[in-house]
Amino acid sequence: MDTTPDARSARYDAGWYLRELPTDQWNVVRDVPIGTDEIPLDWLAIGPAGVYAITGKDHRSHVVRVGNGRILVDGRATDYLRRAKRQATWIHALLSEAVDRSFWATPVIAIMSDVLQIRAQPGSVHVLEPASLPSWLSSQPSLFTTDEVQRLVLTVDTWVKVNS
Repeated sequence: MDTTPDARSARYDAGWYLRELPTDQWNVVRDVPIGTDEIPLDWLAIGPAGVYAITGKDHRSHVVRVGNGRILVDGRATDYLRRAKRQATWIHALLSEAVDRSFWATPVIAIMSDVLQIRAQPGSVHVLEPASLPSWLSSQPSLFTTDEVQRLVLTVDTWVKVNS
């Protein structure tokens, strides 16, 4: 079985690259239940640089353009940004009481595409290639202490166990 990133869907491709994050600093959870009727969040990365709600999209053999607050696939508008913001808002609500201060869950869309043109990041949602995830996440400024990261992870682990 071929386990290289090219042989996997974008969802698994993102997970492939997220494994490169230092495990002593970052915790990555797959298939986080969101609400009751939502499709689970592909990946949730929690570390010193924050909480990141990550969705993978596979658009190989398609042209993806990002700009003007939209994501277009072969010229057609998608609802990816709205959905990513909604999932991050839900994650924020779940975790807001785990640490004793305000923070925001950052929505991220990791897009695998033969042609990915990012003219401008669409506001609060970050769009990038899956291979860029580890370096991008690691380059973000620190927000949480080790203790806060552990409390956030415990909250998510409990939620996933109860709702799986």
